[in-house]
Amino acid sequence: MAPPFEMSNIGKRPSSSNAVRVVCTVSRHHNRCYGRLLIPPELRSSPLVEIIEERPRDRLAVETIARMSLGQRLVDSPAARLRQGSRKIAELSLVALEGGHVVATIRCWPVLIGAGTRAIQLGPVAVDPDHRGRGISRVLITTTLERARTLGHRIVVLIGDGDIYARYGFEPALPRDITLAETRDRERLHVLALVPNALAGLSGAVRPDTIPAL
Repeated sequence: MAPPFEMSNIGKRPSSSNAVRVVCTVSRHHNRCYGRLLIPPELRSSPLVEIIEERPRDRLAVETIARMSLGQRLVDSPAARLRQGSRKIAELSLVALEGGHVVATIRCWPVLIGAGTRAIQLGPVAVDPDHRGRGISRVLITTTLERARTLGHRIVVLIGDGDIYARYGFEPALPRDITLAETRDRERLHVLALVPNALAGLSGAVRPDTIPAL
């Protein structure tokens, strides 16, 4: 297994000055990955959060949490249309469990850029309203990006707030002439290179990838 990576000051609770540390381990066999919130002694009455691949029985909970977070944008937005006609990437579609219940979700999808460069679309990322403000979304995003890198993916795109996603290394896509086919949300399109020079010379529109990988 890959060595765990540690993120400090993640999951900090608004009512406490103590930060919850997170240790995530990514399996090189790619069948499972874990994120564990390590609770300080005074907070140990709280359940731990486990990050696993989304299971078929999680679908209803995942879609419910996503609808609560995104509303109509879940099905009517440029990001939603990039997902049309393709299947989520199972190894990069994760859920956070607390007490055995799904409290957060992240999904990834295959896309193409320009002449046909393969990439992945990150999102939607959604957290149950009762569990927000604890850093669970950070754990999901960081775990997913690390796992994507381990699996050999090179480029990630997302449509979202740049102020939020810059902390993970995302940059605006428009200065690189990477864009969307529709004008809505073009300025919210961001891109991340998981390996050096993955974005060198790349340009063009992002579109759904409905062609199965060989």
